[in-house]
Amino acid sequence: MKNIQFLFFLVSFLLVGCGAGEQMSVKQYNLFFKTKDRDLEKMLEKFAARFNTEAGIQVLNIVDDVNAANSVVSFRKGVEVKEGKLGYGQAVYRTVSEAVSPSMEVPGATTYYSMALEFDYDFMKVRSRLNDGDPEYERAVLLFYHEAGHGLTFDHASKDDERSVMYPWINSAENIDYESFFLDVNSFMSE
Repeated sequence: MKNIQFLFFLVSFLLVGCGAGEQMSVKQYNLFFKTKDRDLEKMLEKFAARFNTEAGIQVLNIVDDVNAANSVVSFRKGVEVKEGKLGYGQAVYRTVSEAVSPSMEVPGATTYYSMALEFDYDFMKVRSRLNDGDPEYERAVLLFYHEAGHGLTFDHASKDDERSVMYPWINSAENIDYESFFLDVNSFMSE
């Protein structure tokens, strides 16, 4: 019996000592656009590329195959009219524990992060016909960043912080503090 206890101690020590017991995070966002509307796809591709450029790191990856995706972007008609919202963003994560055997867990786990984003179809469709710099186009960019922020686990900013990307309402894209938002993105991605 002492040999088995010693063996268990040794295996646990080696696994923990070699990093097997550490908490790990996998933050890889492979986005699939659930639409056949090419205008919306092109616009979201621009938004994701701009997001990555402003972040200074690759955060959002666009994939053409739903099987390669871990995150979905979808559109639904009537969200603004029926629910008073322009979109939804949700962080999705699952944690997988490491185990030496089914009955013997080793301290440590890997958390896999992804996101689910949904936008009002009509709001985004109208803006997909506009150009960069147009105030309404920039509002759509802000909405995308805001919902992606939720997808990255960010909560709403206080109601006093109207310049925040995470302000609860998407009014104007003017005077938004994108710099602070992308500092938070970088901080989250490096945790």
